[in-house]
Amino acid sequence: MGNGEPARNRAAITAGCILLLLFSAAVVACLGTPPVSPMENATPVASVHPRLYFTAGDLPGIREKIQREPYRSLWESVQHRAAETPMPPGTAPTQRDLEQATIALRTNAFVYAVSGDPQAGERARRYLLQVSGWSHWQSRDRVQTGKLVNYGSGPLHGAIGETYDWIYPLLNTSERQVVVIAMVNRSLEPARLQYGTPDETADACTNRISLAYGGVGVIAFALRGDLPENPGVEPYSGLVHDVMTRKYFDCFDRDGGWSEGIGYLSFGLSEDAGGSGGIYYAEALRRATGEDLFRLENFSHAPDFLLYFLPPDRKGESSAFGDEDFSSAFRSPSAAALASRTANPYAQWYYQNAPLEQTDPIGEILFADDSLPATSPEGLYPTKRFRDLGWVAMRTGWGLSDTLAGFICGPRGVGHDRPERNSFMLDALGERLVITPGLTSLGYEDPDYPDYHAATVGQNTILVNGNPRSQPRNDPGTSCTITGFFTSPYYDQVQGEAAAAYGGRLSRFTRDLIFVKPEEPGFLVVRDDLATATGAATFDFLLHALGSDSISLVDPEGGRATITRGNATLHVAVILPRGASLSVLPGSPTHFEGSDQPTSYLQAATGPVPEARFLVVLYPVITGSAVPEVAEVREGDVTGVTVTRGKTTDLLLFAPSGAGISAAGVVSDGRMAWIRLEEGVPAYYALREGTSLAYRGRVLSHSPTPTSGADRVPAT
Repeated sequence: MGNGEPARNRAAITAGCILLLLFSAAVVACLGTPPVSPMENATPVASVHPRLYFTAGDLPGIREKIQREPYRSLWESVQHRAAETPMPPGTAPTQRDLEQATIALRTNAFVYAVSGDPQAGERARRYLLQVSGWSHWQSRDRVQTGKLVNYGSGPLHGAIGETYDWIYPLLNTSERQVVVIAMVNRSLEPARLQYGTPDETADACTNRISLAYGGVGVIAFALRGDLPENPGVEPYSGLVHDVMTRKYFDCFDRDGGWSEGIGYLSFGLSEDAGGSGGIYYAEALRRATGEDLFRLENFSHAPDFLLYFLPPDRKGESSAFGDEDFSSAFRSPSAAALASRTANPYAQWYYQNAPLEQTDPIGEILFADDSLPATSPEGLYPTKRFRDLGWVAMRTGWGLSDTLAGFICGPRGVGHDRPERNSFMLDALGERLVITPGLTSLGYEDPDYPDYHAATVGQNTILVNGNPRSQPRNDPGTSCTITGFFTSPYYDQVQGEAAAAYGGRLSRFTRDLIFVKPEEPGFLVVRDDLATATGAATFDFLLHALGSDSISLVDPEGGRATITRGNATLHVAVILPRGASLSVLPGSPTHFEGSDQPTSYLQAATGPVPEARFLVVLYPVITGSAVPEVAEVREGDVTGVTVTRGKTTDLLLFAPSGAGISAAGVVSDGRMAWIRLEEGVPAYYALREGTSLAYRGRVLSHSPTPTSGADRVPAT
């Protein structure tokens, strides 16, 4: 292909130069850069390409990589997509057109860059010029609403920047001019116009901001150095950098958590078609400037979030909270990038062992590093609190039959969270037993979504007066605070206060979730202390399960029920309040293991009361094995339970405020005590906020100041 400039193009080039100058001046004025003298020429100069994610010097390594599995299969997938994905016609694209164009552009450009395939290169060149003639790089329905840049358009912008970078030698000077002007006009300038507007602000700290501006940032880095006389490119880069750091990367919990949940963390890092998202922006920035966002303190811990909420059965990305889809899996480029760019061996284990969705083979080829050693998380401490997020994961390990108990109590997120303050979930013995309902295959189009999936009735928390929306969904003022957290190898306890999440209905909703775990699979105890803000109210304690027939009322008057899935049975004992009304109610289907499956939930209800306490034991066992014996302990104001299975008995006792414990042979000045008896002899203990603990005269713990602790009892 020649590099000549036909005479008929010269007028267009001159007009384009003027447009580019005007747009650059607008950006300079907006961002406060001092004015500069007018440019005589805005023609791109030849500069080094490719450079976004790899250089010419990196290509031999990429070519060697795609000769071996799994990269050979990924490469074949890229080649197939390049040959089979046409560029959509027309100049006013739909959202589907944006997605199709993203794939058509970047696959053909990547095939050319790596292999030099002339047919792929010619398609990429033709497609790039075609899209440069579109009226907008946004779907036409969003253009009509004034949304200039959003998560749906960002991947196309990134793909255009990648294509320009990867096929640069195939473009003659006039073609480069057309593409550059289009990149300024259709991407950089719209991003500037949207910067700081309510539309952009509404997307802050969500996956949407990353996908929208990540692709724009890729374009800015693709142009970097190509227009040396143009002062506008650097301010554009600075604008995107400001948005991406302040409104995306800085929003990660200090322990690596993401408020929208694991599914939307995956999506914000790498959209399905590729081209935009956190990993692409961070990689382009790292190569362009040396600034490494992968090493940011908070973001570098993101692999912990994935590891701790990986369901033991590994049948999906998460069984945790928010708008999750049980059957979806984390995106493979995102997992690969989190491993390789942080050099995290546990993240590499996740990349190699967790279920992954291979939606973008280019990203996986670019980011995967099979030379990085993988380390099993079994060596990690099994319980972790994500402190800013308010999520807690309590595990027995990472085996397929291990237990994962999750708890959520934190500030409201701004994205895909739900009204689930003080909610929890439980996976054990290879099964999802107490679930959060997830989504159906219809997603947000499901007519039941607002009434069940995104309502309090769809969470494992408390309803007040039977109101399915007891916790307002989108009230930014509501929150939940973790007021206590303790972990040990034998015993975990987390306490959350969620009254503020109920829109003024409650003055107190303190929930303790206790995980007793000297032996697998362990068991949970849930203790709730509730009070209304005004007058009496009914309270409903909810437990959700997969399967319309998975919950059975064994002894409803005695507060006994079971949840059975496969070979696991969860024995449910509602100890308090006495005489609670138990019922099983139908939920709404959720998408699990590739199909929509019905759900149901257990409801334990009180009558109208100003205050209520729930005390519920959840004990998982292999179906058909011995049933644990659960009994109430009540002596004076002390309440608690005994849980007996075989020759082992667990005592859990709770003191009234500040009064200490004296019951069932236990004496303590603490607020809560746990003792495990093996053949009647203390073997383990835990004490919360006390100085002493004794059982039948034997001192198990003593300290000069109140403390919380757990330990094995030394043999006598």
